[in-house]
This record gives sequence, C-alpha cells and structure tokens, in this order.
Amino acid sequence: MNTFKQKSLYAAIVAGLAAAGAAGTAQAVHVNPDGLGQVLVFPYYTTRAGHDTLISITNTTTQFKAVKVRFLEGKNSREVLDFNLFLSPQDVWTGAITQVGAEQGGARLVSGDNSCVTPSDLFSETRRDNGTPALLLNTFKNYQYTGLVADTNVYATLDRTREGYFEVIEMGVITDAKVQGYIKHSLAGLPANCSALDGLDPGAGNAVQFPNTGAAMMTAPTGGLGGRASIVNSANGAHYVLTPTALDNWWAPVVPGPLPYSNSGNTSPSLSNQVGIDTASNVFYNGGVLRAVWNTTREAVSATIMRNQVINEYVKDLGTSSNTDWIVTFPTKRDFVSVGAGVAVAPFANNFNVNTSTGACDPFTLAVYNREEGTTGLSPTQILPSPQPPAVVIAGAQLCWEANVVSF
Repeated sequence: MNTFKQKSLYAAIVAGLAAAGAAGTAQAVHVNPDGLGQVLVFPYYTTRAGHDTLISITNTTTQFKAVKVRFLEGKNSREVLDFNLFLSPQDVWTGAITQVGAEQGGARLVSGDNSCVTPSDLFSETRRDNGTPALLLNTFKNYQYTGLVADTNVYATLDRTREGYFEVIEMGVITDAKVQGYIKHSLAGLPANCSALDGLDPGAGNAVQFPNTGAAMMTAPTGGLGGRASIVNSANGAHYVLTPTALDNWWAPVVPGPLPYSNSGNTSPSLSNQVGIDTASNVFYNGGVLRAVWNTTREAVSATIMRNQVINEYVKDLGTSSNTDWIVTFPTKRDFVSVGAGVAVAPFANNFNVNTSTGACDPFTLAVYNREEGTTGLSPTQILPSPQPPAVVIAGAQLCWEANVVSF
C-alpha cells in the first residue's frame, strides 16, 4: 500500500467548519455517495499512447433534463469544448474522445448517439468552424489558452487538448410539453426534432429562448445524473474504468432567480465560481455531518472534495510487467490560481507561471509500504508497532497541473 500525503488543501479556511447533525443540512452542496447528482466531475481523459476515452451519461429520473458537458485540458483547466445535451427520462448518451489526425495534433469528441445536442449538427456537420479548414465543430480547440488569453509560452499547441478532465452540470428540468416532445425518443429510438432546440438556444437570438419565456419552460435542477468513463487501448487490450464524483445540491439559489442555463459554447455555468447560490457545504464524516458556510462557491464546492491524504495500492512487478498510475485532479484549482509568478490564493501555493514549463506546483510527501508493512527511512534500532509512521519524504515531489498523473 502507498500513502500519498497531499498538504491539507483547505487548511487556511477550514476553521469555519463546524459539526452539525442531520437537521439543517439541506441546501448545501455535498458528494452523493450513490454516485448520482446535479454535477458529475470525471477526473481524467486521454488520447495519448493509442488510448481513447469512452463516456456514458445517464438520466436516471423521469424528468427531461438540460445538461452542460464541458471538457477542460489538464494543465490549467482551460475549456477546449462544451455543448448542451438534452436527456429524456431514463436516457443514456454515449461518446468517445479520440486523437485527431497527426496534421492537427489534438483531440475530438465523436458520438453516434441519438440524444439531442446543441448545436444539433455537432457530430454530423460538414461546414468548417470559424473559417478554419482544419478544425471541425467536434474538435477540441485551443482558443482559451492562446492569443490574448494565453497562460504560458510553452504549452500552446493543440496537443495540450489530448489530456484533461470533464464536467457534466445539470442546468434545469424541461417542463414545456412541446419541447419535451422534441427530445423524447420514439419507438425507433429517435427524438422527434433535435434541430428545433437550436432555435431555443439563447445564442440563436430568437424571441423564444431557454430557460424562460412567458410561462416557465424549465425549472431548477433536481439531480439524478450518473455516468461512467473508460480509457481503452484496442491495440493492447488495456481498459481502465473511471467513476465520476457526483455533487448534489450544487444549485441552491439564495433567492429565486435565473436558472444556470447557458447556450452552447458559453463558459458558464461554472462549477465553483457561481454567483447567487447557497455557499454552504456538507461533508459526511465519522458518523455525522460537518457543515460550513463559505464566502463563495469555490470554497463550498472545494470543501466537499478536499483531502489531506490519498491512500491507494500500487503494483510494480517485473514478472507481469505491471506498473501503476494514480490520477490526482483539482477541479476547482482554476478559481484559486492566477496566471503569472507569485503565491496563489490559499490553499494552493503557486500561480501558473507563464514563463516556465513547471505550471502551478504544490508539494506533497510520500510514504511507501510494502505488503509486509515494511518501509524505509527508519533507524535499524528503532522498534515501533506496525503500521509504521511515514518516514519517506521525496524532495521536490510536486503536483503542478489541474489533472496530474503520478506514476510508479
């Protein structure tokens, strides 16, 4: 077993955390232990070394849902693609992230699923995006980390899009019967009119738009989204299953107001930088609930997923050619770290340094044990019961990106 000790991610702000019972715990963001929620955070995707990443998103409810699907590259969480997905009751959407041809160097999302998306021609269009022949709509873009919004002088190519993580955010429940009819699958498995949803997108500029025009077309998110992802390599038979972290009560407005719906291609809603919603968090711990109220949603969401230790197994075996990789992702780090030199907002240590290839690094310590409880670094004459305390500190061990692969 290996104990990977990160520094306490929210040591600077956990003083506000207080124990609470089950009473009064509503309207607070929390991790759903059943894996169903208003938000799904998938920790990793990759198209490197011949791998593809396969995705499934499931609506386990009897409601019609509008969902934002957003992909972020792994260096600094810059968005590379987003679209809106419309799920009918019990609907499942599937897709895959694959490498684009060598002349383009990036990644793209492909899907043969029938569920409605906007733009409706995302996976079938023949026109070119933004007048650039090399980039189709479903190809991951580098627009958010180049030009006027560049964050580094080192990683600016489309290759950066080939590795990262992704979010699925419920934006509302569709209650309009006519719109439900567009989305609902027929006995043949086909929705009635996906292209009609393009005209309801706020980006289309039409008079009738999501989420509300006159009578409400959409109500607040209710949760019940589930999902799974797999990293596969057909050449060597590799298959790695990824389970998302599910957040419930993410959308809990302080007062009635606009829903979190936004048009495709819009970087809102934000997982951890949202205005006007409850900034409380609930963390289930030691048979009770720890409840805290924060200044912003970045602290509230972060509090639900923070860890000061990560404990897992590793295998390193010559006989079976076994190796181990851990994925450590910070899906809210982007809201604490600025571009440039200097110290980041606590709990993170450094900003994203634009002039180097080191990123925004945070140190960690590592304690290694074999399966017989053996470790290294203790005096031969020191007698301690097992398991022995951490004794190995690797100088310079750091996590520098938003999505990190720690290899053994």
